Amino acid sequence: MKTIFVCAFTVMSFVIGCNAGDNKGFTVPFTPSNNLEADFQTPPDYARTRAYWWWLEGYITKRGIIDDHTAMKEAGILGAIIFDAGNSSNR
Repeated sequence: MKTIFVCAFTVMSFVIGCNAGDNKGFTVPFTPSNNLEADFQTPPDYARTRAYWWWLEGYITKRGIIDDHTAMKEAGILGAIIFDAGNSSNR
């Protein structure tokens, strides 16, 4: 149970951290582009990359989450959809 709480807390920190300071909540509004070339060079938030983040069989650690989160943020990934995939019969 403690592992689930730590993972859930870390995920929420990631989501909140990705949205910190923008005062937009969890939605990113679409704004039509007036300068496609500039938007291609520096994409607006609605066009930035998101990722599927698979945790296989629950094998995730706090350190792994922090390292992955840091790498995603450095790569410019705006957010992630997280799945804990696997089958519980192996536990």
